[in-house]
Amino acid sequence: MVTAGTVMFNSWRLQLREAQQAFRAGRLDEAIALVRRGDLHRYLPGKKLSVLIAQQLAQRAGQRLRSGEASDGWQDLEMARQLGAPSEEVQSIRREMVSRMLAEAEQRLAGGETIEVITRLETLQRHAGGSDNVRTLLEVAKRIESARNLRICGRHADALAQLEQAATLRSDLPCIRNQTERCQREASEVEGLTERLHAAMSRSDWTETLALAGKLLQRCPQSTLAADARRRAWLAVGGPDRGDKPLDATMTWYAERDFELDEPADHDDPVATNSPANHRFVLWVDGVGGFLVCLDDQIVLGQNSPGNRIAVPIQGDLSRQHARIRREDGYLIEPLGEVWVNGRRIQRTTVLADGDEIRLGGSVCLRFHQPHPLSSTARLERVSSHRLQPAADAVLLMAESCVLGPKNQNHVVCRDWSNDVVLFRREGRLYCRAKEGVHVDGRFCDDQSPVRGDSHVLGDDFSFSLEPVT
Repeated sequence: MVTAGTVMFNSWRLQLREAQQAFRAGRLDEAIALVRRGDLHRYLPGKKLSVLIAQQLAQRAGQRLRSGEASDGWQDLEMARQLGAPSEEVQSIRREMVSRMLAEAEQRLAGGETIEVITRLETLQRHAGGSDNVRTLLEVAKRIESARNLRICGRHADALAQLEQAATLRSDLPCIRNQTERCQREASEVEGLTERLHAAMSRSDWTETLALAGKLLQRCPQSTLAADARRRAWLAVGGPDRGDKPLDATMTWYAERDFELDEPADHDDPVATNSPANHRFVLWVDGVGGFLVCLDDQIVLGQNSPGNRIAVPIQGDLSRQHARIRREDGYLIEPLGEVWVNGRRIQRTTVLADGDEIRLGGSVCLRFHQPHPLSSTARLERVSSHRLQPAADAVLLMAESCVLGPKNQNHVVCRDWSNDVVLFRREGRLYCRAKEGVHVDGRFCDDQSPVRGDSHVLGDDFSFSLEPVT
């Protein structure tokens, strides 16, 4: 006669046998699930097997840590503790994990990856309990990040105070000393630029104001002083009632002209630069090349693939959305995938400066230029052979104006042209201005003219056309 006790006896025996077989075959996760099911842990053979599994699980936790799988490693270690692994072994592995992750965090701090370090240390703190070393390094990282945020606002004295506090916590870290020295150098430079900027503004020298504001924004992208000075200067040089002297001779004549224009009634609507359908177009310049013009203040670069609607698709081994560049008072790049700037991998939003080399993924390389001192427009040049889609030689991140002509400072350098030609934006529309007048779609304009998304512009020694991008 089979009793209920016999059935129960046979049930846990069968379950134990299955768990033993899974453990011997190296199917550790299956063995864990079996020993945790039902009441197997109540029986002595089940307890012994649990300890063996826990010991192997603790070893796997250490292996996962060493291979960079920290999250899985912590889960394994906690499960090993629950299954009865010897506390000495668990604590030994825990100490090793904390030590390794702290060392890695210090290396990342030295590389400038402060945000990543803060995230990792906050995770480590949850697993490491009340570790003083983790808590101290986390506070150091937060103060370094705070100093960085203060520096880009131009508040170098406050930034130095944060770095001084960090040094009192971990005076042995070279990165704190390096950051302090950098901040001190920047503070001296910014102080000098600020004095010169105030002087230029007081004498209404708006050309010098724009140049100095640009330099200050390169060092302090969130400087309210520099941003306000730049806005005031642009109002002064771009408005119709300017009373100051003309800009210096190296700047193109268009900046001192009145941009107001009575649009001809018989001309078709110009390019609507604030229309979602016209945020990009290709500028084809005869004898020079093609340029993808992006009108948004923010663009995304990524892999060229069907249905991936981003501003700058690139035929390369990239994520669908690999990096974001945005124009504020300067240009910032935000990594969405692997991004290097001047050979250093970045983990957070980083300021771009003229001449910076940007590498996306393993091999896609671009160079950033902001050549014209009176324009916020920038150019991304292809360094590697990867093609853009649509095909283009470079990308123009067009702000208020785009200057084509023979000068090196122009956004599109056209060596054979005798004068500059300017595309500019006004009230959400795109216009063209040329010193000697131009023919736009067969119609002569002696000053400035609106242009359409498919316009052709012809001068005495130049020709270019616009092609819409759908």
